[in-house]
Order: sequence, then structure tokens, then C-alpha cells
Amino acid sequence: MLTRLTFMYVINKNIILVEGAKNAAIYNLNDGNVYSINSVAFNLIKNYIEKKPITDDTHQDYLEKLRKHGLISNCFEPQLYSSDIKKEIVLNHAWLELTGECNYHCLHCYEGNTHKKSSHALSENDWIRILKELKQANCQSIQFTGGEPCLNNSFPRILKYASLLGFKKITVFTNTSLLSEELINLFAGLNITVRFSIYGHTASVHDNITQLKGSFEKTVENVKKMLQHGIAISAAITLMKENEFYLKNIEYFVSTLGIKHYNIDVIREVYNGTQSRHLPAIPEIKFLRTITKPNFSITEERFKLALSTNTCWYGKFAISPEGLVFPCIFERNIILGNLSNQSVNDILESKELKKCWFLDFSQINDCKVCEYRFACKDCRALGRSKCNNLFDKNPRCLYNPYTGVWNSPST
Repeated sequence: MLTRLTFMYVINKNIILVEGAKNAAIYNLNDGNVYSINSVAFNLIKNYIEKKPITDDTHQDYLEKLRKHGLISNCFEPQLYSSDIKKEIVLNHAWLELTGECNYHCLHCYEGNTHKKSSHALSENDWIRILKELKQANCQSIQFTGGEPCLNNSFPRILKYASLLGFKKITVFTNTSLLSEELINLFAGLNITVRFSIYGHTASVHDNITQLKGSFEKTVENVKKMLQHGIAISAAITLMKENEFYLKNIEYFVSTLGIKHYNIDVIREVYNGTQSRHLPAIPEIKFLRTITKPNFSITEERFKLALSTNTCWYGKFAISPEGLVFPCIFERNIILGNLSNQSVNDILESKELKKCWFLDFSQINDCKVCEYRFACKDCRALGRSKCNNLFDKNPRCLYNPYTGVWNSPST
């Protein structure tokens, strides 16, 4: 189906002008830049598109600058943007929560305070079947997580089977404290990628968050062993009030371990969660992952996907230890199905999944009129975290598209 979007114009080859409620943006799909323009500039370009006379020297100079940057051209006839939007079902990634059990009791855990083995947990055979179905669905990437995946006694066999199926990428997210020599050798032999959480540069900081004495020491010990085996490792640093003063220390410590790749996140609030008790107080940390300026980039593929899909949920889902399927590991209030009595294909064909995957920005409050909506990365779990409204804007974005103003983090 050909969908015509009357508020968008192609002003040069792979150059898209997108109107917002107040201002506008120019998307350069050739080099990835996204340019912010005010309402005066937008109206000027619109007059240029409509071939209206432009006699003002300042306006002529502005158009000439656009030509020099390759954003408009005398050789290109501007036209309304149209795209053949195909709502395809393509599964790229799945999180497999092998168990709800965990030897940690992290203060901020998104899965709640209970970390016990479920009486309705999927069996080893269930996980084998699910892996087969994921592969048949052409899923490219999987991540084993928990709880702590090492507490599932079938984990080594499940991991071996996943490797035999030939997924493009297999990751294990573990706290590393329970890794045996056998598992470390298995990771190395199967070329498994490992991610682990670290909350501090000292035992006192890290163990205070995990609520397990000795967890820091064990983590460091096993990380060093994995590095010696040549295993690809990355660290996940989550900041909260209990460690907000130590970001630089943690980064330095991680680098001294030999970890080249790590990401930093600030604790996320989830609806009905207790994370708000642990939010950072230092503004530099509290707003570290807040969007405060239009520092966007784009690709043609991402632009086209954003026309009709959710820019985070699309192509993914998470599977709980009981087989419940969620849009992602952070959003556990929406159930897409249950793999204990359904197949992966059933989930992919379900109305529930399609509602989430195709929840694009045209349905999100404020975002629907934002000029940056096709370059922005969404988080619906954060969007609903305050008022339980799935269609609320992500509170980590401070832009007001109606005024064209980026609000201060302090407001």
C-alpha cells in the first residue's frame, strides 16, 4: 500500500523535510545528518518548493547555503514524500530468561524482589523446542539471561544446542559469580559473547547494591578468567543513588580489567516498580541519559522503519521462565502470549505482538507532531512508567514540539 505523508517533502535525492508542530527538520539520508530548522526556515523552503517568488537577499543566501550542503538542488524537483510501507514481521532478537532464580538481591531489580524458581517453569525440552522455533523464524540474535542463567541446571545443554542451531549471535548476560571452569571453557569453545553487570569499583559499593557479600570479588575473579580465555566481554554499568558518585572510578576500574566495551545506563523507572527509591540525585547523573538537545543521526533503513514501527520494540521479544512473552525485558505488564502452550509462530502472528511492534510515533502523545520522530529511539516502558499510559512520551526527552524549545533538565 502506498501511503502519502502530506507533511513531508523530498527536497533533494534522499533529503527529507519533516514538519513539526512548531519547527521542522531536514533528514540527510546520504550522510546521516539531521538538521534542525525553525519555522521561518521551514516556510522559506516551503515557498521554494511551491515555486513562490523569493526576492529577499537574506532568504536567497539561506537557500544558497542549502545548495552548498547538497540539501536542495536546481536539478531536483521537490515532491511530497511517499513510501511503500510494508508492515513485515521480522524477528531479529529474543531474550530468554532461563530462570527467575538469582543469588543476588539487587536493590533496583526490574523483575521485583522475589527470585525463586517458578513451579511452572519451562522444561529443558520446552527451551529446546523454543530455540528450534526461533531459528525457524530466522531470529538472528538471542540472549540468555535470568534471574541468573547459571542457576538453571540445564543451561550448559541448552547453550550447546543453541550453538548447534547456528544463531548469528549468542550472548549470555550473567552476574558471573557462579561461573565454573566448565562454563568458562564452554563459552570460549562456542564463541559466546558475555555481558555482565558491575555496580562499583570496590566491594563496598558493588556488594551494597547486589546485597551479597563477596559478589564483587567473585565477579572480578571470573571476568579475569574469561579474558584469559579470549571471551568477548562487555560490561553493563547501571547508575543509581547508591553509586552515583563513583562513575569515573567505575569506568577506570573496568578499563583496568581489560574490558574494552561497556555501556552506562541510569536506573529506569518501570510502572509498579520500586526503582524510584533509588533514583540518582546528582543532576549530571540523573539526566545522563536524558535527551536535552537535537543530537540525532539517521540511516535510510532506520528512517523507513520508523515510519510504521516502534523504534525499540520492533523485531524483539522477551521470554520469561514460565514462557510468558513480553515486548522487552523492561515491559512486563504487557503479555504477548505464552510459549508453554503456543509456538513462536503463534506469537509472531498475534494481534498483541503487532500492536506493540507497530506502535510508531504517530500514536504517541507529543511525539506524533515532533519533527525528530523518525530519528528518535523510543522506550515505551519509560513512557508508561509515570501514569501507566502506554501512549505517553518518554520522560527522558525534554523537547516540546509545540513550542520548539528544549526544556532544562531542572524543570
